[in-house]
Amino acid sequence: MRTIWIALAALVGFVVSFLMIFALGISLTSSSECDGPCFSEWGKVSWTAIAIGLAVAVLLGVAVVRWKQSGFEVGLGIGLSVGYATVGRVGFEGYYGYAAVGSVMNLAARLCALALPGQIVVSQPVFARLQESVIAEPLGTFELKGFSRPIDAYSVTSLVSNGATSR
Repeated sequence: MRTIWIALAALVGFVVSFLMIFALGISLTSSSECDGPCFSEWGKVSWTAIAIGLAVAVLLGVAVVRWKQSGFEVGLGIGLSVGYATVGRVGFEGYYGYAAVGSVMNLAARLCALALPGQIVVSQPVFARLQESVIAEPLGTFELKGFSRPIDAYSVTSLVSNGATSR
């Protein structure tokens, strides 16, 4: 039981840390030339987020089988959005943390709620930047809380890199 909570805490910490980087739009690669698909700065970050999400889903899938045998139901659904967020220190004396807030974070949370275990759900702007580099299927248009317009969502199943598919 202790091992499960440590693993979950580590995974949550990793995902939150990466989410901060993703929300800020920091490029994880600095090369101006690329061997595979070439993207804008947002595209690089989106592609990297999806690649990490697919890897985490595979790794967690192995652990989920073992946890299920022990009587635990665990799943991971991932929601990704792209845009600007306000990031900073929040809290009060004695407890401070860092958080990202804004509509991009709200949309990512809503997409995450749509995702089934093992599924990566992305917004239309993410899909538009990466449609040549991912295999995805449309999930439909959703009325999501906090958004005045319907949101198109896509389920990414794999990456296409140099003509090869990976999952």
